[in-house]
Amino acid sequence: MNEKIPKYRAIAQHYRGLVESGTLTPGTVLPSRRKLADHWKTSRVTIDKVADLLTAERILTPSDGNRPQVVADISHRTSTVQNRVESAAVTGRALREKETTRILRVEMVRCPADVAPLLGVTAGTEVLCRERLNLVDEVPVATGHSYYPPEVFAVTPELGQAVSIPSGSRELATERMKSRQSDVTQLVTSRLATDRERELLNLGGSYSVVTQVSRTVLLANGKTVEVAVKVGEGNRPLSFHVAL
Repeated sequence: MNEKIPKYRAIAQHYRGLVESGTLTPGTVLPSRRKLADHWKTSRVTIDKVADLLTAERILTPSDGNRPQVVADISHRTSTVQNRVESAAVTGRALREKETTRILRVEMVRCPADVAPLLGVTAGTEVLCRERLNLVDEVPVATGHSYYPPEVFAVTPELGQAVSIPSGSRELATERMKSRQSDVTQLVTSRLATDRERELLNLGGSYSVVTQVSRTVLLANGKTVEVAVKVGEGNRPLSFHVAL
């Protein structure tokens, strides 16, 4: 069991990994919570927290706590920020087993006006931008841009290379900043896809609706490590905050 994260989150990561790898397939019925507590030599309260977390992530289907949990269908989902944090801590790899990232472009850009206040810089300041394409089973499911302030790029020069970092670019930057990821604020909106997004995501038709997630990740020391804009097909307007 990894000592860097609470036991319930380490157990949750174990089952999350089994589902993401396909070892536990959709519809699989898990043992009762009592049996899971016995198996992990822990309390029912801990297993309840595991079940509640994985249910909230829609990895398990909802249950009243008396019926065994059932594995949900998570095909073609990308990792959440919390997934990445816990996976990197447990396995050293940020992404799901079947998930990959292609870095399409890396360059210094003038920080967009809407990103600058989130990143803690003035508009027009040169920041590092990494454009990427997320794939699950080699199928494009999301694209977007990640922005890093000068102080983060200064201690993480690897970000300037157009290659994917297995442990996670943000996770590596966090380590170099000698802190930990503390909070993420995400603003989720829907809009029409740009021509480039339609091309990268293989979207058909004359018009396609996409979901845009603008994500700001803060460190425990109060600094912003990354602002990322992620776009995928679909429509789900939502705004939420998660403590990491």
